[in-house]
Amino acid sequence: MKTRNLFLMGGKGQIQEDRILVEREILRAGEYATEAGPWRVTLPDLVEIQWSYQVGHVRGRDTPLARWRSCDVRDRVGRFGSLQLRGDSLWGVLSIRASEAGRVRRLRDVRVEVRENFVDGLGNAYRLAMTNVGLVPAGEGSKLLSRF
Repeated sequence: MKTRNLFLMGGKGQIQEDRILVEREILRAGEYATEAGPWRVTLPDLVEIQWSYQVGHVRGRDTPLARWRSCDVRDRVGRFGSLQLRGDSLWGVLSIRASEAGRVRRLRDVRVEVRENFVDGLGNAYRLAMTNVGLVPAGEGSKLLSRF
């Protein structure tokens, strides 16, 4: 199983009750260098990632939204909302608790973890699955590659 972490800028936000909703580009088709080697993300890959997110969400699979790319529940700053394909990009809505606004102020890049041949805790298999979305400081993306 390979893990790919990608960093992209962009997005717009709004406040809704006790949450800050940020709509932003998560991943686009193109060539990327990852810790697992070069990866060419194609439109069919994006469709597969979107499908696995939607199916996994219905099945109860969570896609964490955390500071950095932490799996520690204490670093969660909200939840990942919808995922839509727009042209050659995936766009998502990040729902951040308003109480976390100060902690995430400097975190302007998005780090996406995509796993190949992922099997969730219920035994459901996905060819490509987005398993984690992290908020990282602007310009820090290249320093945060990790190996799994």
